[in-house]
Amino acid sequence: ITLNVGSARGSRWTQGQAMVFDDTHVHDARHTGDTGDRYILHVMFCHPCEQRQLYPHLSAGDCEFDNPIREEVSRALRGEMDAREAQARSAKRMVIPRTSERRGSR
Repeated sequence: ITLNVGSARGSRWTQGQAMVFDDTHVHDARHTGDTGDRYILHVMFCHPCEQRQLYPHLSAGDCEFDNPIREEVSRALRGEMDAREAQARSAKRMVIPRTSERRGSR
């Protein structure tokens, strides 16, 4: 499998090894083999600048992006994460009755 991420072209995956990359960059993966499976574990890592309250030592300059497109992508991702967190916090929670409560309802 060959992976292109941003300006990094031709990174090769080695069987038995993990590969991690920032998928906010334009990227593509190519599998030129005839057989084999490709499994993807998608994990979101927050950049320290996206959670400034957890990293108070960062200055405003540390979190400025030189590329306006990266800045907009970062802002959009933060908005999406905030919306998902708010939705999760307001979601109805499932309550599982204790064994003694279930017996008393018979």
